[in-house]
Amino acid sequence: MNPSKGIDRNTRNPISLTPTEFWNLAGRAGRLTKDFEGNVYAVNINDWIDNPLGKNKRERVIPSFYTFVCQRTSELMEFIDDENHASGVNEGFENTFMKLFNDYRNGRIEHVLARFKDNLSEEDTGNIVTKMESIFQKISVPIEVTDSNPNISVFRQQELLDYLLTRIQEKGPEYVIPPHPLHKYKNIRNDYLRLFKRLHNYFDKKPKNNNSHVYYSNLALLWMRGLTYSELLSNRINHNNDNRSRGQANANTEARGLFREIETNLRFRYVKYTRCYNDLLSHALKETGHDSYIESIPPVYLFLELGACSQTMISLIGIGITRTGASILAEYSHRTDMDRDDALSWLRSTDLVAKNIPRTIMKEIEVLL
Repeated sequence: MNPSKGIDRNTRNPISLTPTEFWNLAGRAGRLTKDFEGNVYAVNINDWIDNPLGKNKRERVIPSFYTFVCQRTSELMEFIDDENHASGVNEGFENTFMKLFNDYRNGRIEHVLARFKDNLSEEDTGNIVTKMESIFQKISVPIEVTDSNPNISVFRQQELLDYLLTRIQEKGPEYVIPPHPLHKYKNIRNDYLRLFKRLHNYFDKKPKNNNSHVYYSNLALLWMRGLTYSELLSNRINHNNDNRSRGQANANTEARGLFREIETNLRFRYVKYTRCYNDLLSHALKETGHDSYIESIPPVYLFLELGACSQTMISLIGIGITRTGASILAEYSHRTDMDRDDALSWLRSTDLVAKNIPRTIMKEIEVLL
């Protein structure tokens, strides 16, 4: 409804969206891998500052890779030269760097850069290739790992791999393999504290005295163990109220904060980090002769993305039950290992009405059965 992209500093009037910006925003509804479909409603469009649907002119979209390689070349090279850069801070530069590095490792970089010959000087092209070759000599992270994790700087991947190799030799494989989130909470709490501290130290490059891993490891564990949004929000409000000198936490503000942390951090940033962690850990275990431990690594990235870690809850989500519904139903199943067929059979054979299952969840089940 009358969307804008901020306020003009001179006129103090809202700035309207261009057609490209409008369609970029609209494309977030029903985004691939997130939803099956999406709808966009343009409310009172005649009252908008400017109608992006009324413009026939199609704007040319310039690929960000081209922009960083050809138009911000010196900044890109400065970013790459700083081998201590944190992951996720300058995503455009980091993603471009990783694409160039992977293209070099796969023997494609000359072909890729040749497409920009009219906009990239021979000197810049040569410098980029030389730089990738120099970095390649320092990296022992396997090509399949960097290909699978193209959004995390190879410098950060290498630093974490070196740490894992050292710790496995010093303390054994169990020290760096996170336990399954369904194990007794007090027994795995410290393992997840260490895991998130590693992610912060080696990927985010957070200061050593930063303690945000305490909060996020706890939130991640509760989320993976299937707590509902309502339960997580209650915990958050109670915790914040206990730490306030006066007044009460605002429920709406806390709800927005919780949703933001789950979607932006747990289901994106930490999914990305833990997937890379598992890939590096698998390689480190092979390198140190502990191949038999690889199968014991839990897919924490999957658990974080789904907000579930029991096979029963994952199966319920897989057949079409919402996460909230799956969390409630899983409490009544008395089994944590049901596959899809088991879950469907259980739903068909169980008198869920007698268990006072919420009506909205019963409707979900009726559609499936």
